[in-house]
Order: sequence, then structure tokens, then C-alpha cells
Amino acid sequence: MNRSFFALPLLLISLLINLSGCDRNKPENTMFRGDTAHSGLFKSEGPRTLKGPAWVAPSGYAIVGSGITLNSTVYFGSMDHKLYAYDFAGGQKKWEFDAGASILGTPAPFKKSLLIADNGGMLRSIDSTTGKEEWKFSVGAELRATPLIVDNVAYIGAMNGNLYAVDAKKGTMIWTAEFSGPIGAAASVGNKTLFITTVRGVLHAVDIASGKPRWSLSTGGEIVASPTVGDGVVYIGSRDRKFYAVDMQAGTLKWQFRTGNEVASAAALAGGLVIFGCDDGKVYALDAASGALKWQHPTRGMVNGSPAVGGETVYFGSRDSHLYAVDLKTGNKLWDFKAGGWVRSSPIVAGKKVLFGADDGKFYVLQ
Repeated sequence: MNRSFFALPLLLISLLINLSGCDRNKPENTMFRGDTAHSGLFKSEGPRTLKGPAWVAPSGYAIVGSGITLNSTVYFGSMDHKLYAYDFAGGQKKWEFDAGASILGTPAPFKKSLLIADNGGMLRSIDSTTGKEEWKFSVGAELRATPLIVDNVAYIGAMNGNLYAVDAKKGTMIWTAEFSGPIGAAASVGNKTLFITTVRGVLHAVDIASGKPRWSLSTGGEIVASPTVGDGVVYIGSRDRKFYAVDMQAGTLKWQFRTGNEVASAAALAGGLVIFGCDDGKVYALDAASGALKWQHPTRGMVNGSPAVGGETVYFGSRDSHLYAVDLKTGNKLWDFKAGGWVRSSPIVAGKKVLFGADDGKFYVLQ
């Protein structure tokens, strides 16, 4: 019998196995806080046992925003004014783009482009393959937030108190709405409604098509993080040392929880828990429906960054320069990793790795 008769099927089986392995190793495309509701929940499982850094990328100054993954490339901005692109698998730099001002937020993926905002007041679209600028839109005020993109429209709040709706393809303004205070955090979306927080401590709900107000709720302190939306509820923390659950439709308070200090962290929503950091150095996990405390985990510094969840693991950074991994159900520590500076960047989980930036100007990819 002809041996080639057996060789061809074996070759095809081997090829399929190799392709399957490549697909498993390819990172999922990610965005800021996992989705447009900013749940902090990622599709990939992250490492429950730490091997160490897969690679580390340098920048010229602190990295306070998150990274994202798109088409097997990692993108992150830095306070050194630059947006960086690195190969996910090997950590080789592909390109860098100089925005001319600090990038405090996270790149927002849109088709084959990235939208970035800088504190010089410019919103830009960058070709994700080449790093070339495609268009730019000036708001004339500092931009600290990450753009939110829904149905080809980019929404970005500015420190002048205005929210801008911009055509993500063309870079032209669709509408603008004025609010009672500076907007320093990204908007979230749910049920055709945008949820906006202001530094003056107000949560606003506005119509996504027009920017017209639907309701607002005031807290007793500044709100500096994005809302988290899920199951008909909007979750926010405030510098008044409270964490709030608000009915998404009516804008009425469902419950509130008193913390040990100011809350500058956004929340993650997973497994029936709402999880957030606090300036008292703890991460709290509350029952999402009732607000009852389920567990808390201490660190040795303020936790300003927002937790990320991959599988059954919660990841978060602290001012003590560590990134922590704890069990989602119990809050028990699995491991921690010491970076070279304050970790206020919110981590992401992709390709079974956890990625984050730090104030030492480095971007870490852990496995």
C-alpha cells in the first residue's frame, strides 16, 4: 500500500493541532475595563500561580492608564506623551507615537484604529498598524478620561465640564453637553443611556443619542472613577468614603456601603460580587444585590486602580508597588508581584496573562 496514503492525513492532523495551539495562545482583543459597561470582567483566565514576567516594556514616565490588546498587539499610553505598540508574544516594540502631552487614559479600539486622549485637550485617531495619525479633534480643555465608543460614536468628557460625542470615523463633533463639574473619568453605557461622573460628586444619566439629561444623583465627595453598569444597577465610589448602588432607570439609591477612607477606584462586577479598591489600602467585595460585605483584602498602600477579573481570580494594584492576585470567591491571596513603583494602572487579562503599568514607567506582562 502507498505510504503517502497515510502520510497526508497525519500531516493534516498535525497542522490542525498546531493551528489550534496558535489560537489558544493568541490573546483576546480587549478594551478599557473589559466592555462598554466597564464591568472589569475579561474573557481570558489569568495566572493563578505566578511564574514571573513574560516581558517588561519601558516608557519615559509613569503609566497610569490601562493597556489593551488588539490583533496580537499590546497598546498603552504613558505620561511621557507617547502611545506604544508592542508584540504580545515576544514583547518587541512595533512603533511609538508622540502626542505632545501626557496620556492619562487608555487607548480605545475602533476597527483598525485607536482613539487616544491627552491632557493637552486633543482626541486622536491612530492607525493601529502603522502608528500614523488619522485625524484629531481639539476640545480646548484637559482630557484625562478614556474614550467610550458605541456604534461609531466616541464619547469623551473633559475637565471643562463638557461631554463630547464625536464621529469615530471622521473626527467631527456630533453633539456636546455641559455638566456641573469637570469630567475626569470614562463614561459607561447601558440601555441606551450614558452614565457620567463629575469631580463635583455627581452621577449623571443622559440619553446616548442627544446628551439630554435623564436623572442625576449627588454624593458627598468627588467622583474620580468610571461607573460600572450591570443588572439594572450603576455602581460608583466617592471620596465621601461611601460606595453606592443606584437604580439605572430611576436614579434612586438602592444601597450604600461605608468604607474606611475615600474611594477613587472603579468597581469590577463578577460572580454576584461588586469589587473595588479604597484609600484605606483594602479591596472590598460586596454582595452586588444587597451591599453586604463578603470579603476584604488588605494591602500596604492606597488602592486607586480598579480591579480586573479573569476566570476565578481578581487582580489589582496598590500604592505599595505590588500587583495582587486573590481568589474571587474567598478573597484569599494567591500571589503578589513587586513592581518598581505605585501601581495605579488598572490591570487587564488577556492570553492567560495579566498586564499593567506602574509609576516606574514600565509596562509589565505577567504569566
